Order: sequence, then C-alpha cells, then structure tokens
Amino acid sequence: MKIGKYKINIEVDNQKANQELQETADELKKVETNMDDVAETGDALTGGLVSSFKNVQKGIGTAIRSLKTLKKTISSTSSLFFCSS
Repeated sequence: MKIGKYKINIEVDNQKANQELQETADELKKVETNMDDVAETGDALTGGLVSSFKNVQKGIGTAIRSLKTLKKTISSTSSLFFCSS
C-alpha cells in the first residue's frame, strides 16, 4: 500500500436534506401552536392561574432589570460625588 496524499472530491445533493429540514420546521410550528392551545385550556380550567403566573414572571423579570439599571446608575453617580475635589 502506497502512503501519500490523496485528493477526494465529494458531491452532495442536499435537496432531500433541505426538504426534511423544512418539514421539521413546519412540525415545530405546529407544536408551538398546540402549546398555546394547552396554555389557553389550562388557563380556562384553573380560572386564569396560568396567565397570572406568566404575568408575575414577566413582572419579576422587569423588576430585576430595573434594579440592575438602578445599581449601575447609583454606582456611576456615587463615583462622581466621591471623586470630586
């Protein structure tokens, strides 16, 4: 067996792979829609508990971002007061 460098050219027809990827993306969209339906049904069965929980989660996220901004603001203004001569 001869040891050396060999150059191999491979040609790939990815049309089928692209089609399968598109089908997978379409199925994911259907699943997302079904999950919205599940949330709506759960909301109806629990008297609005699901949407209330989502709203609380969004509110907490907003509060955390606001506190981070406040921290940065206080940090930057306090350095102005303490560094001035």
